Amino acid sequence: MRDDNYCVDLDELEKLSRYNYDLIALVNPNSPTGQHIPCEEMEKLLRQIPTTTRIWIDETYVEFAGVDQSLEKFAAKSKTSSSANPCSKVYALSGVRAAYLCGPAEILEELRP
Repeated sequence: MRDDNYCVDLDELEKLSRYNYDLIALVNPNSPTGQHIPCEEMEKLLRQIPTTTRIWIDETYVEFAGVDQSLEKFAAKSKTSSSANPCSKVYALSGVRAAYLCGPAEILEELRP
């Protein structure tokens, strides 16, 4: 919300995640606000979300927050989280749509087709 400078309320998100959503998509750092949730806080939140919910984390601008802020290692070990890491922005590949996805093998295999 505008009142809190568009920051994500992690406690509220954790409460809402209990409604058994199929998918929660998070953009971190957020575009266009630039708001960033530190890696440690995101990992804590993601561990609280029910395992029946898949999490898609878009990390298009994570390099601007610091390479240590990426959740790709967390996603690779997770059973429910995937981290999408587009390369076109940070490497100035204007017009190129290049990215890689980190996550559990089960989810990646389902997305392959």
